[in-house]
This record gives sequence, C-alpha cells and structure tokens, in this order.
Amino acid sequence: MNGKPRLSTKPGRDPERRAHQAQVKHAILEGQAWGLTYLLARVKDRAPYSNYTVPDDLETFEFTVKGVVRLEMMAQEGYKGWRRMFGSNTKARELSTWRSRASIKTFASLDQARAYVEADPLVTWKEGVVALPDDPPPDDWYVLFQVQDVWLPGGKFRWSDLLEAYLRNDSRLLAFAERCDVLPPVPTKEGDDA
Repeated sequence: MNGKPRLSTKPGRDPERRAHQAQVKHAILEGQAWGLTYLLARVKDRAPYSNYTVPDDLETFEFTVKGVVRLEMMAQEGYKGWRRMFGSNTKARELSTWRSRASIKTFASLDQARAYVEADPLVTWKEGVVALPDDPPPDDWYVLFQVQDVWLPGGKFRWSDLLEAYLRNDSRLLAFAERCDVLPPVPTKEGDDA
C-alpha cells in the first residue's frame, strides 16, 4: 500500500462555511488593497498524494493546479476558510458570486517564468529589476500566482502573505521560490501600519 497521504477530493460540510464566506467578502469589499503581487513557486513533488500525480502535459497541469491548491488549503485549519479567495459562490444576497483573487500561470522552466514576468508592462513601472531566484532547479515546473491583493480582516496581513506562508510551509505540491510586489498596496482602512 502507498504510504503517501490521500488528497481529499470532497469538501464535506464545513461547519464554519458562512463565517468563512463572510471573512472573504469582508476582505474583498472592505479590505481592497489595489495591489498586485506575484508569488512564484516550483513543483517540489510530482506525486504528492496517492491519488494525484502532476500530469505530463503542462497545460493540463495548469488546469488542475488551482483545484489541488484549494483542496490542500481546505484540509488545513489555518487556510481552509481562505481557499475561497480562489473564487466561490454563495446564496447570500449582498454578494452572490466573486471571481478568483489569484490568476495562475505555469511554466516549464525558470527562464520561461522570468521572461513572462519581465515582459509584464506593470513590472516596467516598478523601480528596479524583479529578482527571480537563480538557485532553484532551473528545469522544474513553475507556477506563478498573480494575486490581486486584499487586506485580511484586522489589516495586518494581505492575502498574498497568507498564500506565501502556505507555499513556504504547508503545500506538498509546491515550494515557494520568490515574491514580487508589482504594485504596492494602499494602506489598510483600519489605519494599522501594515
């Protein structure tokens, strides 16, 4: 029998579903940061679960990676409510649907990821050069999260901060590689020194 954990593919019933949805709605409506952050991660395990293996085709992988990330986050206490930042829907009347706060693009190498980021017109407005790492394995597959940032309730952390912590510490599929704040966020409404 395979000793790897199994990726839970059914969300089950989250007893805090409404509270989690309210948290995300608050972040989107009240915590808008008007910032854009890039988080780059590399594939660290091509078979992280007994029931999921990274597809051989990059395009298919790009299609599946958001679902895997959502399922991984759902299974961990500190992240499960925030997986809804990748898009969700509810029957609540004030905001019935919302789109993902992170666009995902995959690359077959670090050089391809670097070329994509450096070609972004928004990056050219940023002072200085975007530093992408040279030390990670250059031929691993890479995932770029383009995060439309929002302040999380409390105003001390942004969605990109939470996503970075997940990539650094808790994903079995991905390993954090680099961060770039393309458009710095506006200060939080709560007035904290975030």
